[in-house]
Amino acid sequence: MWNPNSYRDSDYGLSNDERFEPTDKLDDDFAPREGEPFIQTVLGPIAPDEAGVALVREYLQWRPGGLADVQAALTDLEAFFTASGRTIVSATAPDAGRDAHVLLTLAQHAPLHIIGGTGWSIVPSSEFNSRSIEEGIERDITDGMDDTPARPGLVVGSIGADMPPNVVGDALGLLASAQRRFGLPVMVDCGGRDNLKRVLESKLDVEGLIVTGDVVRTQDSAIRIAEGGAFVLVSPLEGINAERDRQAARLVTALVDRGWQHRVLVSHAFTDRSRLNGYGGRPGLSYLVEQFAVMLLESGMHAHDVQQIVIDNAALALSVRGAQQSA
Repeated sequence: MWNPNSYRDSDYGLSNDERFEPTDKLDDDFAPREGEPFIQTVLGPIAPDEAGVALVREYLQWRPGGLADVQAALTDLEAFFTASGRTIVSATAPDAGRDAHVLLTLAQHAPLHIIGGTGWSIVPSSEFNSRSIEEGIERDITDGMDDTPARPGLVVGSIGADMPPNVVGDALGLLASAQRRFGLPVMVDCGGRDNLKRVLESKLDVEGLIVTGDVVRTQDSAIRIAEGGAFVLVSPLEGINAERDRQAARLVTALVDRGWQHRVLVSHAFTDRSRLNGYGGRPGLSYLVEQFAVMLLESGMHAHDVQQIVIDNAALALSVRGAQQSA
């Protein structure tokens, strides 16, 4: 948590009349016109500038890690809101324990925008059925997730380093098809440099593509993603003020120094109860704002660049484009 004994006050480039926190100007009657960008939350579309400080890859639900408790999730959402957070993506796909009924409950009780995901997270290569997954994505988008009216705002897909080339091709093809048909942003958790090459050379529209995973943690791969036009999502974070997080902060700073501040994203991607306040763990979903952002500033970044990453870039990366309103 924030340590008052080691904190050193600095404006990091903000003038006296500027604030890091969002202004909370909301438009309850927002209805996007045809072709107008919007962000799809489980409660309906919002204007991109309503997203505020956003976490673009989190797991309010995660079956392998036992994340399923509504009250626990509300505890962490409240902590994030208190730390100026306004939007969170629950990137859990159906195969990893997504329950849209719970997401709706959370969205109705927490003062935050919640975005749901469709696609796949942990399907083994041997069980990967592109037709079944593609049908599931279409059903989620057109009919609603899990027999609810809630639509997903993101398509997620995991491309493991051990995934056979033919399966990788099928996976990228269905992601590109969903992106093209519905305009939703796509997040690819990519393993291996060969797979990264295929992702960047696929038919995916890079302006709506977020690439994450261990492959992103090397500077040359991260630069390659940014140069290709996609968003570089640095995650997961350790969340314990560890050296790995300081390395992540230095990586983000290096990308900004090279002029790629407009293509960088950061998020926790916590799937371990020991990292979440609702289950008695630390540091919770306020970590990025309260501690990791300070690591970025102390590594040499300007406050405006941090704002751009967690507010402007997130809103741009999560925007639905080239498709009709889906709710």
